[in-house]
Amino acid sequence: MPKAKLIVLLRNPIDRAYSQYQHQTRQEGVEPLSFEEALACEDKRLAGEEEKIRQDWKYFSFNHRHYSYVARSRYIEQLPTWLSIFPREQFLILRSEDLYADPGAIVKQTLEFLNLPTSGLQPDYKPFNDARYTKMAPETRARLVEYFKPYNARLYDLLNCDFEWDR
Repeated sequence: MPKAKLIVLLRNPIDRAYSQYQHQTRQEGVEPLSFEEALACEDKRLAGEEEKIRQDWKYFSFNHRHYSYVARSRYIEQLPTWLSIFPREQFLILRSEDLYADPGAIVKQTLEFLNLPTSGLQPDYKPFNDARYTKMAPETRARLVEYFKPYNARLYDLLNCDFEWDR
């Protein structure tokens, strides 16, 4: 698929991690820990799982799927693999915050990227997922902002774009 077009929607990694955590707590029996406890246990829960996934494409990791809150938010560890396979111009990389703020503009931008007609677009888009949950503890958010800073800085350098997630 040498001419494939790839669309990547990136969310603030802290919000993505917390949203995934909230999703897991809503599934009965999946995540019994507090967010802070889950973060503290993540490395232990994921130990060896990525290697197993790499070695066997059929391998399914329950732990990686459900408990990789921080790991899956380190986009800089994932995007270079894709960029080594496909040229950068075949990617449209978007911030989910922009999609939430102005879905019509992002849909238009996406259609243009795909060389599809933009005429007749619905001007009023509704949010698909409007999940509500308790706010993250401010000290946890502050700790995660610091944690993600070096990962985000490398991502911003790679993409030549600052998503302003560290503010």
